[in-house]
Amino acid sequence: ANLAKDPSVHLPTLRLGLIAATLAASAVLLPVGASAHADADVGAVAAGEQATINFRPNHGCGESPTTEVAVRVPVAGATGGDVEGWTWTAEEDGAGNTIVEWTGGSLPTDVTGAFPVTFQAPDKVGELMLFPAVQTCENGEDWSWLNGDPESGNPVPRLLILPPGSPEAVS
Repeated sequence: ANLAKDPSVHLPTLRLGLIAATLAASAVLLPVGASAHADADVGAVAAGEQATINFRPNHGCGESPTTEVAVRVPVAGATGGDVEGWTWTAEEDGAGNTIVEWTGGSLPTDVTGAFPVTFQAPDKVGELMLFPAVQTCENGEDWSWLNGDPESGNPVPRLLILPPGSPEAVS
């Protein structure tokens, strides 16, 4: 799952026709992955604060367990968090993003995982950050969350930036 080099993964933050300003004004959060196969546990964080969100694949590929999770974090300097049995790496992609990957583990098909990413939230209130993600299974199949449409079957995980001091919104 090489999100840094995949030409289909050139998703700009917010600029996909999503209306973050309206969301912020109405305090309505998009359901993060409501019908997807992976989601994030936090839907909004305060501008300028350190944030940790967990990406949660909730099934494998048929009967095949998950063996790799990769997330493109739309800021530099992001880090992964420890997950028992897995090894994480974080690599800058040269475009201001960090690719965080977990490998070496095995997540059974009937277990929801939690793969934490920590980063400094940008200061841009109303920004909707997109986190393209790919889950690879033991049988070689990939589940990709690259679609900017939140109503799609596999929407990209997203995070809204709230005014400084706001409490985070969990999903």
